[in-house]
Amino acid sequence: MPAFRADRAALVPVAAALLVACVGASSAANRGDSAANSPVPAPRPGVLGCVESRELKDFVLALDARRQASRRAALDALGSAPEERRGAFAVAGAAALDQSYEADGKRFAVAAELAPQFEPRVSLAKQGLVLRRIDERPRAHAVDVLACGLERCRRSSSGARIEARPLVIELASGESWGGPLALAYDYWWARVRYDRREPCTASQ
Repeated sequence: MPAFRADRAALVPVAAALLVACVGASSAANRGDSAANSPVPAPRPGVLGCVESRELKDFVLALDARRQASRRAALDALGSAPEERRGAFAVAGAAALDQSYEADGKRFAVAAELAPQFEPRVSLAKQGLVLRRIDERPRAHAVDVLACGLERCRRSSSGARIEARPLVIELASGESWGGPLALAYDYWWARVRYDRREPCTASQ
């Protein structure tokens, strides 16, 4: 990820919000009027002709707060409430996504497929006593921002691909599993460019 010439600790929330905002953006419809329609005004360039790190941080966090609000409103419109559940990882390939079953007198459902380095927690939709996996289908709209900073070259990753594993949750008494719930909403994200760039090799 491009780096700022600023206090790194202060920019950790920005990096996290940028990562969240970029999910699904490559396949989303980015309209030319995205900046004009953004619910948060884009930050204005400073005396250097670019946006300083503090203004960029505030903008990204404000956009992410609006994204979360749009997501909650979409859930409300479907008569659903967000429900956080902690589960356990099963062996890869042992159970299919959305499969529900009984074992040792308990009922379980495969609520997600995650790489095992993540915490075994999942965000679900609850409709009465029915739990459903959220099938996120957001429509992303990019807002271009020229930031003050140095864009770093991309470093090649030599890490091995980690296979996703089923995340299994236990269903409480009276609860049932309802399968996926398609959730669509609009959100805006900051497509950041930097005013300077590190010289890169051909491989980078």
